[in-house]
Amino acid sequence: MENTKDIILRKERENFTKSNFLISCKYKSSLLENKLMVISLSRADELKKDPENGILYQQIKVSEIKKELGCNGGSFYSNLANAAESMTSKSIGVFDPENKMFDYMSIIIRAHCEKGIFTIEYNPRIAEYIQNIKQNFTSLPKKIMLSFRSVYAFRIYEVLRSKCYYGKKDIKTDNDVFEIPFLLSELKLQIGVVNSNLDKVRNILNKSKNPDYDYAVEASPEKVLEKWSEFKRKALDPSINEINEKTDMEVSYNTERSGRGGKVHKIIFYVKYKAITEAALDGTDTKPELTQEQKDEIVDIVSDLIEEPVKTKDIRAICESAHYDVEKVKNAYAVLKKSTGVESVVGFMISAIKNGYDLPVPTKEKKETKNKFNNFEQREYAKEFWDGMERKRYEKGEETHEEKDKP
Repeated sequence: MENTKDIILRKERENFTKSNFLISCKYKSSLLENKLMVISLSRADELKKDPENGILYQQIKVSEIKKELGCNGGSFYSNLANAAESMTSKSIGVFDPENKMFDYMSIIIRAHCEKGIFTIEYNPRIAEYIQNIKQNFTSLPKKIMLSFRSVYAFRIYEVLRSKCYYGKKDIKTDNDVFEIPFLLSELKLQIGVVNSNLDKVRNILNKSKNPDYDYAVEASPEKVLEKWSEFKRKALDPSINEINEKTDMEVSYNTERSGRGGKVHKIIFYVKYKAITEAALDGTDTKPELTQEQKDEIVDIVSDLIEEPVKTKDIRAICESAHYDVEKVKNAYAVLKKSTGVESVVGFMISAIKNGYDLPVPTKEKKETKNKFNNFEQREYAKEFWDGMERKRYEKGEETHEEKDKP
């Protein structure tokens, strides 16, 4: 029988806190990476400190991770390894070109798995942004965050939620509706549609305290969802629909146009909190029920797509896991074709659909980029971060950046 302490702990973990500084960072990452961070941050009470080097570490059974993510695929370890590699290559920091100052550090310095135990090692210098967060944080519902099927929906939801509180200076409220403006280019960088890790993009973001987001997006060598109509159809609208269907937010938006041709340059989100049902979280009341004929047609489409010998009942199981969304099935199959050591086509695709596996980044691109969290425009959080680092150096008797620069 579950004891009282375990019940209390489980209840506490239904919501978890995440630093607004981390939420505000601009980065590209997979849905699996984001969900692993959810699981980790929801267990922040389990973080331990190595007495020799001060490193914060956390150990979680892989079986528990798979249970929380609801996946049974035999290739989960290879996807976990890919996510770990990407997570350990990211860093946060501040850059001030005018005063010739910068400070970067890794968030996760190591992630390894052995004997069924996944271990995450955090940089001790960012402890205040990971554990016992005292200010500038957002409370996020764990079950909702783990239920997302789109990484864009995941990121939009947490970004909007971090801004939806009364008294915030730059956020208007009217009848409990929060009005949150975003430049279109900034939003694309924020949610990872445009990869801010690429050298050409990062160099522009680094040049100024107030970088030109439009220029940074235009400079990207990767042209993903470049047209407004394509971004709206494939990223924004599906994300808003998923947020409205399964979360405690009701989100809508308007746009503003400017320049030659009247292109969309700004999005204004309108957010209102609402009650949420278990059915919404489970995805059982999100869409009108398809007819059996419609389902059979989709099964036929998927059957033609998959080249490997798969039974019709298994094809149907794949379709059901994707709620008969053909695009999700196509993405999962594309990931499958790029993966090695897959033992079960069916198990792999169902896990890929449930956890939003993305195509691996080409090796050449990995060498070119440093996977930095680009958050230089976030002056409020960056200043807080910078001042905190300087204060800690002073308290420890270390030289500050200013003292080092003195002749």
